[in-house]
Amino acid sequence: MKRRASEILVLLALCLPLFLFADRACAGSNRYRDAEYGFSFDYPGMWEEEGDEAMRGTLSVIVYAEPVDRFAANFSVLLSTPHGLASMTAAELAKGYEDAEMSDLKILSFRRDIFLGEACVVVDFRWTDDTYRIRQRQYLIDRGRQGYTLTLTALQSNFDEYEGAFKGILDSFAF
Repeated sequence: MKRRASEILVLLALCLPLFLFADRACAGSNRYRDAEYGFSFDYPGMWEEEGDEAMRGTLSVIVYAEPVDRFAANFSVLLSTPHGLASMTAAELAKGYEDAEMSDLKILSFRRDIFLGEACVVVDFRWTDDTYRIRQRQYLIDRGRQGYTLTLTALQSNFDEYEGAFKGILDSFAF
C-alpha cells in the first residue's frame, strides 16, 4: 500500500508540469467588446489586446499572440465606410494590395461567403515585407453603414499553427 502511494506521488509530480502547462495553454479566453461599433469576440487568454485611440474609426482593435521569430500572429478589425467590400473581385483586391506595396503578393484563395448573416468576401493571400513572409486571411464585410475587415495574420511558416485560435475568434465574433 505504501509503495502504491509512492508511485502515485511520483506520477503526480511528473505530471504536474504538464497540468500547469495545459492550464496555461487553455487559460480560457478574454472577451473584447466594442460598444461604439457594436461587435465583440473572444480571443485566447494568453494573447494581448491593443486598441489605438489615435486610429479610432480606422483600426478598432488588434489582439496578438506572443511573438515567434519577432513576429506576433494577430487578429485585427479594420473599420471603414461600406464601399462594396463584399462585392469586390479578386482583381480589385489584388490591385489594392499592390497599391499598398505588398511585395511578392499572391492570392491563395478567394471566395464569396456569408458571415453572421452578412455577405462577405474571404481572401487568403501571402506577401513579403522588408523582414517577414506573411500570410493573411481577410473577411471583407459591409454591414449597414459600417465596413468591417477582419484580418488574421501570421508568418507563412506558422499560419496553420494558429488556425485553431483564428477559428475560435471567428466563431465567437458577434455584431
